[in-house]
Amino acid sequence: MIRRIALALALVGAAIIAPAPAEAATAVTFDSVIPAPVTSVAAPGVTFTITSASAIHADAGASPIADQLATILRRSTGYALPVVGTAADISLLLSGAPASVGTEGYQLDITASGINLRANALPGLFNGVQTLRQLLPVTADATTVQPGPWPIPGGPFRSRG
Repeated sequence: MIRRIALALALVGAAIIAPAPAEAATAVTFDSVIPAPVTSVAAPGVTFTITSASAIHADAGASPIADQLATILRRSTGYALPVVGTAADISLLLSGAPASVGTEGYQLDITASGINLRANALPGLFNGVQTLRQLLPVTADATTVQPGPWPIPGGPFRSRG
């Protein structure tokens, strides 16, 4: 009897915890990013979508983080996602972030036309990329090519480190 109850509870718990297939492909909401940004404001109706034409711009010193992001996203999207030194729709910058974000914080702005991630140091840029990855559909972390699309909800994020 006790085994049957334990099994029933385990099955009910699994059903509650396991996301439905449609839910598994949706992006994370702004309020569920961990660690929570100091500020985040969703921009209703604004979405940036990574496409086969997308590229990642890395300014001087930011290329190790940009290369890491590109490697992760190439596996799941199948897109080339080149890391370039010129303007691109995804930009990782070690300039322009307010001094108040410190060395581990970042400023992330997502619009319909692109993504700008700014930090004062590599740890901040790394942390911002982790937030960006959480905003993508969960299949973006797959180790094999998955069907898209690859939307990211728009809005600003601010973090302090």
